[in-house]
Amino acid sequence: MATGWVRAMERGAEWVLFLDGDGQHDPVESLGFMESAERGCRVVIGDRMRFPNRMPWIRRFTNRWVSRRVSRLAGCPVPDALCGYRLVHLPTLATLGLRSRRYEIESEMTVALGRQGFAIASVPITCEYRSERSRISPVRDTLRWFRWYQRACRV
Repeated sequence: MATGWVRAMERGAEWVLFLDGDGQHDPVESLGFMESAERGCRVVIGDRMRFPNRMPWIRRFTNRWVSRRVSRLAGCPVPDALCGYRLVHLPTLATLGLRSRRYEIESEMTVALGRQGFAIASVPITCEYRSERSRISPVRDTLRWFRWYQRACRV
């Protein structure tokens, strides 16, 4: 992700739209992200939790658990903190000094934006779960997220 947003900034882009590459999200729904950005938000995160029954139960449980913790750290409600479908203002993103390079980067980004007082908007999105396999390593990436979380709680 960091490589992509750096390249986008080098080319003069003001915004970057992150979209998971597994085909679960509909690119047409990005219009809702743009509308929120036009109202002054610096980050807009997709919200799959408005239709939670479409999500496998373990993802639904994990997402709710993580979203509560990220919301608390960010100081504002973030209903779907793990959603990879997000629109972010690049000049703002460049000021955050993010250290993460794996899946926990989305949590770190959200908390950093919230702590700096930037509005975090959410837009409802649909999500199509098929037979694709997640590239997340349940043990390794969960441990990595917990290490990030412990650091974030100390700040």
